[in-house]
Amino acid sequence: DLRRTSIAGVVVDKIGHPEAIVRAAAMRAAAQLADPANPRAVINALTRGLHDDEIANRVLATTLLGSFNNDLAVIGMSQVLNDSVVEVRHAAIQALGSCGNRGAITPLVSLLEDPNREIRAASLESLAALNMRAAAPDLEAAARRESDPAFATSLVNLAEELTRNGQ
Repeated sequence: DLRRTSIAGVVVDKIGHPEAIVRAAAMRAAAQLADPANPRAVINALTRGLHDDEIANRVLATTLLGSFNNDLAVIGMSQVLNDSVVEVRHAAIQALGSCGNRGAITPLVSLLEDPNREIRAASLESLAALNMRAAAPDLEAAARRESDPAFATSLVNLAEELTRNGQ
């Protein structure tokens, strides 16, 4: 609908506003107004929000991107997987796990070797949330490289679960 599209355009422009609270409100509104058939403009705007000066806005942009089952959103979320703020990294991991996009498997699998134990565990949880059979071979390979026997067992168990019941 033309009216919705023009309103979304105005809202997207506000993501660049000088006030953090306005940027946050604009991100929320843009995500709600996104055209499901063509969310590119909103995803691009939210991706700009990933680099906001305010940590809370970076977390918000990441979380909102997780609502889009879209390759472009996965690319955006992947940009902050190595953010200097752990809270932003966790938000990206959770968002990738909730997006439902097969493209989220590769960035999540890469984090299974992160030195931060919490990041590794969060990545495993997000891979479980994705529930995609396609992740099983990567999980099995990660288990073979894993030095922590308990985590290796968790990787194998998830691989087996996804092989049996994943989509």
